[in-house]
Amino acid sequence: MGNEFMDYYLKYKDSIKTYLYKKAGNNFICHVEDMFQDTIYLSMTRFHQLREKDKFQPWAYRIADSIFYKYIRMENKRHLYGDMEEIYDNIYSDASRRHIFED
Repeated sequence: MGNEFMDYYLKYKDSIKTYLYKKAGNNFICHVEDMFQDTIYLSMTRFHQLREKDKFQPWAYRIADSIFYKYIRMENKRHLYGDMEEIYDNIYSDASRRHIFED
């Protein structure tokens, strides 16, 4: 399996990375290398599940899509929870200030 996967990896690695760069645009460009590594890792560990080896490229693109959307979801959650923490900080700091001044 290792040599066969390596042949496909060497043949398609540049196109997979380019595909991710195009999908990422400016918003997620800083994550492309991580997405690429995750895509290659999953492709390598699941290569034995690919029945039609000649379909490696579209299969790897589907994995790259899944990884890309996973990163988008993680980033959205990070922004959401980051904003929620700021809101809670503001609420509690306002409430504690009011409590201090009421006493």
